[in-house]
Amino acid sequence: MHLAALQTSLTLGRDWLMQMGQAAAENNITIQYCMAMARHALQSLEIPVVTQASGAQLDQAI
Repeated sequence: MHLAALQTSLTLGRDWLMQMGQAAAENNITIQYCMAMARHALQSLEIPVVTQASGAQLDQAI
């Protein structure tokens, strides 16, 4: 599934992940990324409530 907005905005994906992290922090919960791509793992460095990220296999990330 692809969202057109994510293909036309340079910041929408980051904004969404940051807002999800902020909401989790405000509610005192943590986030785990499952089947995360490299871009998600890198973005998680800015989101303190992300405690784990497991990677996607190449054939599942396509």
